[in-house]
Amino acid sequence: MRNKKIIIFIIVVILALTIGVIYIFTTNKSVKQNNNFFDNVQSSLQCAKEGESTGTCVGCVTKCCDGLKGMAHLKYESGCIKFPAPGSGSTCSKCGNGICDKQNNEDDCNCPEDCK
Repeated sequence: MRNKKIIIFIIVVILALTIGVIYIFTTNKSVKQNNNFFDNVQSSLQCAKEGESTGTCVGCVTKCCDGLKGMAHLKYESGCIKFPAPGSGSTCSKCGNGICDKQNNEDDCNCPEDCK
């Protein structure tokens, strides 16, 4: 009698595991959620957020995230220069939002629409 109960218990456990595995592989929800998480992490690592710097070093982030512009130092005592110095980075800022954000290096040379 006791052996019969053990066999029935084992069959129920195997059946439950089989149903669980079939459910996981047919819905694939957990795999999709994990892929979305890793895609979001990867895209956030490939661009610099507001206030963060971009640079030309090996492994450095080289572009600002969507909606941001790189604010390189273009203003000197003699006026504005056309291109930043080689090897210099820039700070990502929301140029064009009507606020001259000096903390993120905005000035009348690199963001004239905000810094008039």
